[in-house]
Amino acid sequence: MAVGSDNVKDSSIYEFEYLKGLNVFDNLTLLKMWTETTAKTIFPNRRIGELSEGSEASFLALEGNPIEDLQNVRKIKMRFKQGWILGK
Repeated sequence: MAVGSDNVKDSSIYEFEYLKGLNVFDNLTLLKMWTETTAKTIFPNRRIGELSEGSEASFLALEGNPIEDLQNVRKIKMRFKQGWILGK
């Protein structure tokens, strides 16, 4: 299942948090749905949503481990796009 908002002015964080509140998925499964499955669903011909050689280097660096505490997805420390630092 892919996670996302139907509203382009909205963030998918609200759907992500709603799904967490259902207590159906563990943290790792939710994170994989949001980061891997969603990316590959939207852009099937791009190598995104994974950390592997040859993949696009676009990702967020968080202050803490979101598997342990999902609130860490809101604690973005750095942003990278195509390997370039976008800022904090």
